[in-house]
Amino acid sequence: MNLFRMLFNWSHMGLSNSVNHLFGTQPFDSKSSARDNIYMDAWLFGEGFHNYHHTFPQDYRGAAAGQKQFNFMTHVIHFFEKCGWAWDLKTVTPELISARADRTGDGSLKT
Repeated sequence: MNLFRMLFNWSHMGLSNSVNHLFGTQPFDSKSSARDNIYMDAWLFGEGFHNYHHTFPQDYRGAAAGQKQFNFMTHVIHFFEKCGWAWDLKTVTPELISARADRTGDGSLKT
């Protein structure tokens, strides 16, 4: 059962990473192969914002605050912060996010 669990998790992780590099929009960096995919976001509880994650890896949120979708994992991290298990959480300013999207994005964030 442990072997099955490990293989299932690796397959799931590989599939989700592959899909997040093949399908979706590139609102922050159109030169990156990573993409934001709303369907993967729903399936992975907020981890579908792959283009944002690759463009701003220092931001713990994994998605821009302007992206309207609910990001479950950000709330999990907030819970861990309240428990004292996470600290010194880094974010990127909205001005920097907007400037980067305007400079290198594919324009999909404006729609």
